[in-house]
Amino acid sequence: MVPRHDEENDTSTYVAKELLQTSVAPDFLRGLTPAERERVLSAGRSRHYKAGEAVFMQGEPHQGILVINEGEVRSFYIAPSGREITLAYWRRGHFVGGPEILGGGTHTWSGEAVCDSELRFYSADQLRTLILDMPQFALNVIESVSFKSKCFSALIQLLGTRPIGSLLAQLLVTLARDQGGGDRVTLQAHYSQEDLAKLVGGTRQWVASSLKRMRQENLVDVQDGRLVILSIERLERFFE
Repeated sequence: MVPRHDEENDTSTYVAKELLQTSVAPDFLRGLTPAERERVLSAGRSRHYKAGEAVFMQGEPHQGILVINEGEVRSFYIAPSGREITLAYWRRGHFVGGPEILGGGTHTWSGEAVCDSELRFYSADQLRTLILDMPQFALNVIESVSFKSKCFSALIQLLGTRPIGSLLAQLLVTLARDQGGGDRVTLQAHYSQEDLAKLVGGTRQWVASSLKRMRQENLVDVQDGRLVILSIERLERFFE
């Protein structure tokens, strides 16, 4: 299956999204000629992953990158204590497996398929050849790597300067805005309290307590097993 490569909204989920002030997903094929597009697409090798299957593991050698055609991949870090923190849930158009896109070193994060997913693998040697031969593709790769670097930097900034309550509120606001539908939004994507905790660097117990407080303030509710944001505007102001 050939992925969409038109400029489209970034539907991935990460707590630093609002800070980056962008809603456009990176595009490896932007500005390429038809012949160049075909060359890039044919160079990649399709890989399929089942839900919960590891795409790459922290500590494994870098061998290249994978571009998401269909599905979703969670990038996360496991501390020596066993605690996890999630960088993002990446979706179509994003690549995973960096930052050493040209090989060398080991993965500092892990990645797993959230659902059945199709990714296109590019080895370090393939990327190097494509970059040297096609200046526009090289620029696209640089922009994509820069985007990922901003995500890392923004996450560090947020975790170091914002209370977890503010991060959770910001995350819920981001999820609601991504889905759209006005000031009151029922989130269709299901994130457990454990999932939310990993996204904001907290614990499941803390997230449960915070959500309880938000419900008491009539900011959120749970209906038919789904989280309902009763007012994006009020939730955004609650933890300012």
